[in-house]
Amino acid sequence: MIATDIYRLLGDDGFDLIADIVMNAATESDVRSAVLDAVCEELSRLGVAEECVIGIDRVEGWAVSQWRRHHALAA
Repeated sequence: MIATDIYRLLGDDGFDLIADIVMNAATESDVRSAVLDAVCEELSRLGVAEECVIGIDRVEGWAVSQWRRHHALAA
């Protein structure tokens, strides 16, 4: 299979799910593990192997930065 960008696979619904994780996670570690689990679950549902996807780490990094921003604003 040709490598596919994660952003194309997840689409808007996938990023809505990640936004929910960001808003509800208690710690940065929670964000990392929940996002990775959610992305892997979605890839499995789509029938795409993780090793064929480019950018999973970027999604995790984006989610963590959003979590940090959310908590900085809430403080």
